[in-house]
Parts: sequence; C-alpha cells; structure tokens
Amino acid sequence: MCGLGQWLKRKRDGRRKMFENIGKYFGREFTRGIWHALTCSLPGWLVLYMSWKEATTLQIRLSCMALVVLAVGVLWWIEHERRAIRKGGQLSAKWKEVIRDFFEKHVVRDNEMKRATNGWHYLAGIIPAIIFAPPWIIVGVSFIAATIDPVAKLGKIGPIVRFTWGWMRKKSLGGLIYGFTAGLATLFVVATMIFGIGGELIPPDVSWWTALVVYGFGTLAGSLAELLTIKFDNITIPVSSLLVMLITYGFS
Repeated sequence: MCGLGQWLKRKRDGRRKMFENIGKYFGREFTRGIWHALTCSLPGWLVLYMSWKEATTLQIRLSCMALVVLAVGVLWWIEHERRAIRKGGQLSAKWKEVIRDFFEKHVVRDNEMKRATNGWHYLAGIIPAIIFAPPWIIVGVSFIAATIDPVAKLGKIGPIVRFTWGWMRKKSLGGLIYGFTAGLATLFVVATMIFGIGGELIPPDVSWWTALVVYGFGTLAGSLAELLTIKFDNITIPVSSLLVMLITYGFS
C-alpha cells in the first residue's frame, strides 16, 4: 500500500507540474513565440513576395538588407526607450503603454529586463544567409528560425524524455521532435510555394525533391542547434541550417 500511495502521489505531482507548465507556456511564452515566428519569418515572406513580383536576385538581397536595417533601427529604439522608462525618463503615455505593457509583459523574459533582448541574435544570424545564400535558401533559413525555437518550447509541456546532461538540462527529446516536425512541415509547404512562384527564386537544377531534401537537412541542423545551445540559439539555428543547406545543395 505504501508503494501504491507513493506511485499515486508521483502521478498527482506529475499532472500538477504539467498544468503549471501549460499555464506558463500559454502566458508570456505563448505570445513571445508568436512574436518570434512573425518577426523571424519576415525575410522569408519578403523573398517570396519579391520573387512573385519577378524581382532579380540582387533586388531580393537589397530588399532583405533594407528590412534588416529597418529592424535594427526599430529594435534599437525599443531598447533605448525601455532603458529610459526604467530610469524614469519621460515618454508619451501611448508608447510607454506599448513598450511596457506589451513588450515587457508579453514578449520580454524576466532575465532580459535589464539587458538587450535576443532579437539582436537573430538579426546577426540571418545576415549571412542574405549575403551568401540563393533566395530559396534564404526562405528556408527564415522559416526554420521562425518555427523551430517556439515550437520546441512545447517540450516543457510534453517532454517525453528530459535531458539531464550539463547545459542540456532545460531541453528534452519532446522539444527536439516537436521543433523538427513543425519545421519540416513548414518547409514542405514552402517548397511547394516556391515552385509555384518560379522565376529566379528557384534555380533550374533544383527539383522539388532536391529542395525538400536540402530543407530537411537544414531543419535537422536547426533542431540540433536549438537542442545543443542555450543562450545563443537565435544565432546558431539560422547559421547552422544555412551551412548544412549550402553543403547539401552542393552535393546534390
């Protein structure tokens, strides 16, 4: 009976922990995940739109760099105003409400309150793809970065197996599987879209299956980067997926 009572207690504690994790995820982490997916996918959507408008590869790169420059300006302004608010600086009630009540309550984590947010990491990670990669791989890098990280957070709800090794203690097998599956499903749709658009977006030597294989290896690389890195995964996910996709494309 003692053993049965302990087993029942562990089951109750496990259910309580699961519901606590669900509450945490569908709070700040949920809105943060949506914000992450929307902002990280912007370069990909821009490339698709520019290709649909029959833009050249150079025009696509310049447009993406202009988007990055705009994002740097907006992010710097938000960070500057956040510091001003903490120091008691004057700011219009409208913008104070947007920055404090939206970003700091629904997007920024507690450990980011007094430092720069991880948005800077993503900007640093996407720039190499914009400069060096063909447009269809830029799209892949953008959507991999947008999908894997927020979906992998579901591993906190359904971890399947929790890792207990060193820096991986906050990671789980469930997070790896969820992020990889979501990324692969997203890139399956993206591969179909780019072949529907055509133009300079996809080279003549790349078939739909080739694109899917390249995207698949890139998604796997991004998922492993999310698993193996903690503080800098917003850099390592796009950079690792970019390198692996370029290598896979080179051997295809």
